[in-house]
Amino acid sequence: WWRIASEHGFVYVPRETAKPLLFGLILSGILAAVLPDDFFADRLGSGPLAVLAMMLLGIPVYVCATASVPVAAVLILKGVSPGAALAFLISGPATNMATMAMIWTSLGPRCLAAYLGTIGLTAFGLGLLFDALPFTHQVQSAAALVCHNSISPAGIISTILLAILLVPAIWHDASRFIINHRRSGHRISKEDQLTLTIEGISCDRCASAIESALLKCAGVSHVLINRPSGIASIKGREMNLTEITNAVRKAGYTVLHITPISGTPQAECRPPVAQAPMRNNHQAESRAISAPAPHES
Repeated sequence: WWRIASEHGFVYVPRETAKPLLFGLILSGILAAVLPDDFFADRLGSGPLAVLAMMLLGIPVYVCATASVPVAAVLILKGVSPGAALAFLISGPATNMATMAMIWTSLGPRCLAAYLGTIGLTAFGLGLLFDALPFTHQVQSAAALVCHNSISPAGIISTILLAILLVPAIWHDASRFIINHRRSGHRISKEDQLTLTIEGISCDRCASAIESALLKCAGVSHVLINRPSGIASIKGREMNLTEITNAVRKAGYTVLHITPISGTPQAECRPPVAQAPMRNNHQAESRAISAPAPHES
């Protein structure tokens, strides 16, 4: 179990957070270089008005939870109270124009008002509470001390450890993009194409495990997995459906549906009939495998 936990914490979590964290670091660096010291302290000050202003700023400006952490640190450095920065951290990732538009069209204006009201009251209340704590002023003092002093050994070590986590994750995404781009750039129209609907893809680790298993199958040259929808797009020549579905099942997931896009005849797109079940959980997986019936002429 410790191997799985270590792999998830030090490999797959950095892969999911590397790009937004890098974006947040770049944005916070720009803000730190452009804005003068105490920029917000002279304009917002502290108290309920500052908390309310930062909360309202975070609602239309979408910054994900990972990228907003270094941005909030720079805001504190430039004079924003820690409570106001907390309100920004709560309201920013939770609200954006796309989310509000979806709630408006799907659930109606009342649900949108309740959603925004709940987030606003929570962010405003927790921001005021955090500013009222006796140790809150030490946060700003520590931020100013770290910024204006020379680089400490702890800062150097932290930077090295962060680079050790982020650089392999960014390189993994870049290399996979380059490989997929090269594979998809050669005679795609002459290759067979399939889409698999797979049950159980909940994280980047799941998608990577399925992708690795599918790329080992004979004839498979390109795999693209859409994690939210659970759909795997496969391209290749003379692919074996039995081998593909068994590879997904051995990886611990279930193929629910197989759909041909081009090249592969309908008759070849039936999932293989499951053999005698070995365990009860494999019975459920085997029964879940299905395929579209061929069209009657």
